[in-house]
Amino acid sequence: MGGAACIVALALASCSDGGAAPKAASAPAVKPADYAGTVAHVRRISVDQYRNTVTYIFGHDIEVGNPFAPLRRTDGLIATGASSAGVTSGELQQLQRSASSIAAQVIDKGNIEQKTPSRRDFLVPCKPADTSAADDACATKFIAQTSRLLYRRPLPEARVTELVATAHKGATDLKDFYAGLGTVLEGMLIDPKVLLIADVVEPDPAHPGKQRLDAYSLASRLSFFLWNAAPDDAVLKAAERGDLFDAKKRAKVVDMMIASPRIEDGVRAFFDDMFGFEDFGNLAKDPTIYPMMTGAVIKDAREQTLRTVVNHLVVEKQDYRDLFTTHSSFISEYNFPVASVTASAFSYPFEVKCSRSRSTSDSSTPSYPRLQPPFIWTTDVSVPSGSGNSDGKSAGSSAAEPTLTELSSPSMVTPPPSSSMSSVSVATEPASSGRSAPTSADSAG
Repeated sequence: MGGAACIVALALASCSDGGAAPKAASAPAVKPADYAGTVAHVRRISVDQYRNTVTYIFGHDIEVGNPFAPLRRTDGLIATGASSAGVTSGELQQLQRSASSIAAQVIDKGNIEQKTPSRRDFLVPCKPADTSAADDACATKFIAQTSRLLYRRPLPEARVTELVATAHKGATDLKDFYAGLGTVLEGMLIDPKVLLIADVVEPDPAHPGKQRLDAYSLASRLSFFLWNAAPDDAVLKAAERGDLFDAKKRAKVVDMMIASPRIEDGVRAFFDDMFGFEDFGNLAKDPTIYPMMTGAVIKDAREQTLRTVVNHLVVEKQDYRDLFTTHSSFISEYNFPVASVTASAFSYPFEVKCSRSRSTSDSSTPSYPRLQPPFIWTTDVSVPSGSGNSDGKSAGSSAAEPTLTELSSPSMVTPPPSSSMSSVSVATEPASSGRSAPTSADSAG
């Protein structure tokens, strides 16, 4: 892991020397120290990157909505289109509405009757002396902390002072300290320096005459690539210390980022773009020919593939090449009939992970990690050589009846009396959920 992380970090650390063209493909191999690097550029933040950044800063219960239109696929990748994307006047109005909503949620005081918490109590790191008047000291603390994460680098003191003055005026006019903060936050959320990811370069002391990304631009490249979101406090602190310019320290930072749960968002975004999964949204089938191809099936087909990728690469740490020949996958209840898998009629959000073995002899069932228990089953199809099934099909047929071979939580699922899945008692929710569970799992057919 450390070696791979170091390679990724080295690739992202370079920057061009004044826009030098890359060497031709026919040129002889060069040492990494002689690599010309990539051209510094500006790109627009994507909808998912904006949403991930906001929810990482303020919490996953913040509703971001759709602040602007998705990026267009350019030269084979959506990420490439970010360098030529803009924001229309209509999108700007939509973005402002989204920013206004986010700011209102952040400074929300909650509602005791509706049992909604006060977000301002834990998102604003201080309390004003008087909520109906301005408090520059508290406003400075909130603005400096929040702007550093939104802008992906500390703001100059003069800019922070300007924003505090804006908050002061808003609090005075509206007679509400938090309303003044909300005005400033809304403005930051639509600031071009937040919406546009601009590379900043500086002279490279190790290579006179060349340039490199500054520490904060390098932190942003790492974070948007690995997490599909802006860097957090730990990564920004590493940039401030200069750790990202040291190969060994940079590798440790990358390993830390890969170990974070946020890596799943980065992996999903990368493969969703590479596989062109946005086309699922435009997929349409004739219902008379494909009666089972519903909207839920199409949506889950995208989701179950991405979950399989994450499980294979991140959780199980398997070889990437095996992803295209693996016999394991996730499948939702809506896709059981499409995949010809017999399963029970249970309640959402049950998921099923099927492992279809092509082995011609009995073998031990592999052990899989628990991603989200208790809503995962593992089934395995292993037909001994020379045997048949109840339909008289040959042993090599892929339509063999799957059998329950591993349970994510023995307390939630009662093992079947035989190898068939047609009679399995299942609890679809933990006891505390208050939902009743079905007493049996009848074959879906």
